[in-house]
This record gives sequence, structure tokens and C-alpha cells, in this order.
Amino acid sequence: MPRLRVTGFRVLIRPDPIEKVTKGGIVIPVVGTTERRAQAAQMTGAVIDVGSTAWKAFDPGPHWKPWAKVGDHVVYSRHAGRFIADPDNPGQELILLNDEDVLAVIEEKEEEQEEEQEEQEEPQEEKEDKPCQKNLEKKKPIKRTN
Repeated sequence: MPRLRVTGFRVLIRPDPIEKVTKGGIVIPVVGTTERRAQAAQMTGAVIDVGSTAWKAFDPGPHWKPWAKVGDHVVYSRHAGRFIADPDNPGQELILLNDEDVLAVIEEKEEEQEEEQEEQEEPQEEKEDKPCQKNLEKKKPIKRTN
């Protein structure tokens, strides 16, 4: 079975699947060329392979390292790159991008974010229950003029 090996400053991305049902349950009809257009407008995906000199031109120092690695979830430029048939999954397509078209790496820290949100919510609830006396004293009546 053929395998794609990215060369030079290119990056191979597997685009995220198109949502065909919204979170509210609305079905979005995506067929034919509409699906192709929607896939072309997709802006996130997973890095499958990285070329040997990707991002080297942007960081020419001796301690150069790629900005994204295989397995990272990234945001890339809309309508960038070239679609290539996935040899492992017939009917699926990959996107071959220039290194400069990768805009950001999405870092997911779900457990840490949930813990921080819980910590932030608790003190806010306590403050809401106990209004500060200084704030109550500063309130002045609104004067209306007709």
C-alpha cells in the first residue's frame, strides 16, 4: 500500500469532519459539491506528517524545532493547500499545506481547565451571597430631569 511522505517545508493535515448536525439538532444537508466546499472552508485538523525543513526558514538558529508535530491539532488558513486522496482511507482526503499556512496549535487541557473553572465559580458564589457594605454605601439615587 502506498504511503505519503511529506518533503521539504510541507505539512500534511487530516481535516476535522464537517458537522452535519448542529448542537441544537438541526440537520445540515451537505451533498456533492457543497460537501467539497464545506471541507475546503474547514480550518482545523490533525497533523499527519511534517516535512524535514518545515518552519526552518522562520527559525534559522541552531536550536531549530518544528512548531507543530505529528498528532497536534492545528488551525490553518482557510482555502489553503491542495487536497490529496488518502491512500489508507478511500474516499477521504488530506490537505497538503505549506508550513506558513499553519496558524496555531490547539492545546487541550480539559482537566486543568475544568478544575480552574470550578475554583473560579466557588469564590464568585460566595461574593454574590455577601455583598460588600462599602459598595452599598456608595450607591446614590438617580436624579431624573424631564
